[in-house]
Parts: sequence; C-alpha cells; structure tokens
Amino acid sequence: IIALSEPSEKTSLRSSFSDLKRQNLRSQTPALTWEAMKSAEEKLRPYIPPCALIEVTQAHVAALPGTLQEPFRLFLDDHRLVIVDAATDRETGSYKECGAMYAMMCLKERAPEAKIITASAGNHGLGVAKAADTLGLSATIVVPQTAPEVKKKRIGDILSRSGNVDSQLIEYGPNFDKANEYALVLASEKGMAYVSPYNDKDVWLGQSYNLMSVIEPLKERGIEMSHVSHLVVPVGGGGFASGVGSLAKILNPEIAVIGVEPASHAKFSSDLPPMAHSEEI
Repeated sequence: IIALSEPSEKTSLRSSFSDLKRQNLRSQTPALTWEAMKSAEEKLRPYIPPCALIEVTQAHVAALPGTLQEPFRLFLDDHRLVIVDAATDRETGSYKECGAMYAMMCLKERAPEAKIITASAGNHGLGVAKAADTLGLSATIVVPQTAPEVKKKRIGDILSRSGNVDSQLIEYGPNFDKANEYALVLASEKGMAYVSPYNDKDVWLGQSYNLMSVIEPLKERGIEMSHVSHLVVPVGGGGFASGVGSLAKILNPEIAVIGVEPASHAKFSSDLPPMAHSEEI
C-alpha cells in the first residue's frame, strides 16, 4: 500500500502513526544496493509481470469487513491518496514468488544441479514451487500440518505439474518453526540447498522487484516516489519488508515504512527488542 500526500493538503496522520518515521526499516547489508536491485529486476521481469495498481476509494473500504477498514481510513480520512499494489492476479496469489524466483535463479547459476529445500507456512512455498517449475529444478517444500489446505493443494499441484520426481511436499509439525527445523535437518543430511523465506539476501533482492516494477506505472500516473509519504507492507519473517523497504528508503529517505502483521500471529513484533515500537490496531 502506498499513501501519498495530496499537494494541496498540509495535514499529518493522526497520532497513532506519529512515531513511526523513527522506526523505518533500514538495510544492514551492503548487498541491498540500487545496482543489485536493478539487476534483480532485469532478471525477474521476463518471468513475473508487475502487479496491478488499484487506487483505493471510500467505496472499496466500505466493502471490507469492519476490522480491515480502520487502517485504510487512517489515510483516506487524512486526505491521502492510497494505492494498492495487488499480487492477486499472479498464479501464486502472492508477492513471495519474486524473492523465491530470484534466489533460485542465483542458486542455479552457482550450482545448476542443486536440489532445493525450504520451509513455509504457504506463500513462500508457492513461490519456490513456481520457481522450480519455471527453472527446471527440484524442490522439497516442508509445511506445517496447520498450513491452509488451499495453499498445500496449490503447492502440490505446481510440483506435480513440473514432473520432477525429486520434488515433494512434506507436512511436518504443528507450526512453522518445527517445519523449518525439519527442513534444515533434511538439507544437512541430504546435501540440499536451503532457501530461507526471510534470512537470505537474494530473497530480499528479489522481493525489491515488487516495488521496483511499479515505479514506471506510478510515474505514468504522475506519481514520483519522492511524493510518497508512507509505504505499508505485510510482515511475516521480514524478507519482503527487507527488500521493499530498503528500496523505498533508497528512493525516498524520508518515507515511513510501516510493517503490518495479524494480531493473532504477531511473531515478528514479539521478537523485536523492547525499545522497538509496535502498536496493535
């Protein structure tokens, strides 16, 4: 979600977001440079089209469940233009395939016969499955038994379509942490290449494509990144936010990057140090 100040308005967001600029996501590795992100975009563009951009209106918000309306109204009621970068038109229905695809492209360059393994609660696994099918690699995807059935089915369907006999979907453990531990054990025992959903610089670089690919479509609407006041991103493990947030800060150092997670699965904020700011809405 990209929120932009209207040039004629000199208003500020209500106090619930007053401290968020101090909490902007910042890259901690020199690998996340403009040049590296541009290179990732050039490699990904032939495989993954840019997402559709949707300008959010009060009518859109009114059609949402009540609990989802408030974050949008925080911006719209403050005379902000809100644009959603929607990945729902992709086969995976997720942003995650950009990070998975780029990481696996890099792995294939280094080790063409590499066998991939990962753990996922759903979306990253879909991205790895799609990338394996596209690049002709094998992929073992470990998901917790509690992963959504619809995502497990999609992952299984994509792996089956690839026809690679070494590809498989494994259900293990009651949560992501247990599934991830098992994936790491298998990677060590079988000499497989583990692709982390969030702790991998190539995944971060690939995720930056989600923003990089809409810079030109935004310009066609007369919107420069320097006009953007807030970038709101979903946060799970932090891989998506790392890539997109780092690019946003390169393009506009003053932008506020806001990470959002479900209150019922607030793992990322629970792992933050005590001085870090988080707020439940």
